[in-house]
Amino acid sequence: MLDTKTDEELVNSISSKENDKLEYLGVIIYGNTKDVNEITGKYQLWRME
Repeated sequence: MLDTKTDEELVNSISSKENDKLEYLGVIIYGNTKDVNEITGKYQLWRME
């Protein structure tokens, strides 16, 4: 996701690599629910199905 700009580019990039060559990153945001929702409310989870 760091090297792509669209979902299509991301899907193509992921599908061309072996699972052991992918680097997984994550973010944890901890705090008061109201404050966290203000920061993250506009973002959706990206799911590949």
